[in-house]
Amino acid sequence: MKYVTNIERRSRVEGRVEGQREALRAAALEILEARFVDIPYELREELQALGNETVLKRLPCLAAVATGIADFRSQLHNP
Repeated sequence: MKYVTNIERRSRVEGRVEGQREALRAAALEILEARFVDIPYELREELQALGNETVLKRLPCLAAVATGIADFRSQLHNP
């Protein structure tokens, strides 16, 4: 059985967390693209910069109910 150091264990956890964040961003973008076709580059960059876990978890739902890109963007910044 291979010994796993604390650093390796922590790296794996951090990798999983970042993977979950990326999946939430990707899901929101897929929904937005399906609904509104063209997604501005600035919005894509804005989503990539998000780090708040609570906001990230809301992204797919916000994308699903937004009436437009402007509505999505405004809801993104409202708690």
